[in-house]
Amino acid sequence: MFDQLFKRPYYIRRHINAPLLIERTEYIQNYKQHGRKAKTLLDIAQYLLRVIEFLHLETCHIVTMEEIEKAADEWAKYQYNHPQKQASFSKNAKQSFTRHAINWLKKLNRLEPSAEEKIPLFNKIFERRKALKRHTSALLLEERLLYLQYWSDNGAVESSLRRIAQYLLVIMDYLDFYKLRIVSVKEIENAADCWARNENTRKRKSDYSRIAKARFISDVLGWFDMLGCLEKPAIKPIFFENHLDQYVTYMREEQGLSENTIKSRIPQLKDFLISAGKKIKYFSKLTPLLVDEVLTNKYKFDGYSRRSVHSTASVIRSFLRYVENHGWCQKDLGDQLKPLEYIGMNHCRTHQAGMM
Repeated sequence: MFDQLFKRPYYIRRHINAPLLIERTEYIQNYKQHGRKAKTLLDIAQYLLRVIEFLHLETCHIVTMEEIEKAADEWAKYQYNHPQKQASFSKNAKQSFTRHAINWLKKLNRLEPSAEEKIPLFNKIFERRKALKRHTSALLLEERLLYLQYWSDNGAVESSLRRIAQYLLVIMDYLDFYKLRIVSVKEIENAADCWARNENTRKRKSDYSRIAKARFISDVLGWFDMLGCLEKPAIKPIFFENHLDQYVTYMREEQGLSENTIKSRIPQLKDFLISAGKKIKYFSKLTPLLVDEVLTNKYKFDGYSRRSVHSTASVIRSFLRYVENHGWCQKDLGDQLKPLEYIGMNHCRTHQAGMM
């Protein structure tokens, strides 16, 4: 490896005889496999020697970010006859030292995890250290993690979790929600309108984003309801709520499901029953087409991912099988719902219905 990077025998011997030869070789080889040029590999090899020297890696100890910061400053001030060091303090040298020290020590499992890296869920959805730090240092950390974990447990993909995490920070800003308090629906609607008109948000195609508003409201209602911070309006009866009440008892007493599982399913089923109640008066009139429509709207208008819709559909299917066993809906309704038909497949059902 080093005889390919250096021509002078002195430098070749220096790199071969330095500590952590195997670890340095593997690190440089990884960059070579990714197509980095010889000059870049040479620079990396030089930096690894400086990282060993300034961080005293000859001894096996865990290195902290504070140690790296201090060593990077020392290296940036270090003066000697080197073409990369033309000033009394080199910002580029500090950045390069820090980058290679962090990346290499992570591979060696010798970097002490930062506060943000100790949160598995954030590490799962954020790769950039800046994003990790921003979400970890923001207020209401436990409350935000509670809501994100709920969606993670219900099958939300990483991109959806990342979007939700970002929206929670937006919600805090637009509703001045930095400590727990009761928030009215009117406040939420006004804040959602302001967010939908935000001109500084990238990738928006119009001056007013209905999708942004729908996502804002959806996450606010879900999060605040979980925290008990949502002002409760006069309770309107939910169509077919007696079916839901009996199903909740069934889940608790006969299926033996945990309270957390039951609590996570109730909002999904209530939302489904409210949507269905706008279309039918009798549960026996519920059809696969109507269920498809409710689920498709979740994807098209509420910002749900396909996986989240599939998770919701699974909850609804279990409920429909229970209802069917009691003779409250048409036969085999739950079994007619197939995963591949949840999103954008209504035309298939219409076609099939026309052939019957």
